[in-house]
Parts: sequence; structure tokens; C-alpha cells
Amino acid sequence: MKYSSITKSKTALITGASKRIGRAIALAFADSGYNIIIHYRSSKKEAEKLQSEIIKKNVAAWTLEADLGKTEENESLIRRAFALGRGLCVLVNNASIFPQSFALSAYRAPLLQKQSMARSSTSLTLASQRLIPSMLPITFRSKCFWP
Repeated sequence: MKYSSITKSKTALITGASKRIGRAIALAFADSGYNIIIHYRSSKKEAEKLQSEIIKKNVAAWTLEADLGKTEENESLIRRAFALGRGLCVLVNNASIFPQSFALSAYRAPLLQKQSMARSSTSLTLASQRLIPSMLPITFRSKCFWP
């Protein structure tokens, strides 16, 4: 797929990008010419495999590990993402918790769902509070929108 030189200077941070929907989102952005920051919590091998696939698409890709349920790691992720200095202008909050086994008893499933929702909403709020003020000048200066 062809993309403009403007797009090549744009970067998307996708939380939970190493598997499932996050992986598909990362590949779609890469296909459109965006550099990709692949966030993962524990799926390092999958993140590195995705990074290799994305680099073959002639865009840059980095992997960054962080537990978004921990405020200090959430803030560290944001700092490290901006330290790459690659025109970060897209944030996709996709990270969620998946239990190791889907054979959960009826009483544990609702608890895990509540924990996942709480972690996701906390990380979404923290990441957005940190990123959006810094992203706005980049977004409007470079016309950073989906091509």
C-alpha cells in the first residue's frame, strides 16, 4: 500500500497490541504508513514477532512493556513513547486483562470483568491525561488523521 511522506512521520501507540484486536489494529495502522509503538504487559514474544512483521511493511516499530494497572508504569510508558521522538499523534487504548483459563467458575467471572474494566478505565484516563495535551500540537501541525 502506498502512503504519503506525511504519514511516515506519524506514530501510533497501541496498548495491548501484541495479541488479538490490538495486533490487528497495529497492522492496519502500519499498512497505512504509521510507525507503531507496540505496548504489552506480559506478551513479549508476541510483541517482538509483531514488531518484525511491521518493520517488513517499511515503517518503524518499537515494543514497550508496562503494567497499565500501576500508575508509575503507565506514566513511564508515556514518557518512553514520547522519548522516541517520532511524532506520536495516535493513542489506541486497547489493553485489557484476559484470564489464563476461560474455564472460570460463575462467581469469578464477574469479579475478573470488574477488575478488567477498572484497570482499563484507569489506564485510559491516565494515558489520555498525559498524552492528549502533548499530541494536539503534533496532530494539527502534521494533519495527523487516518489517511
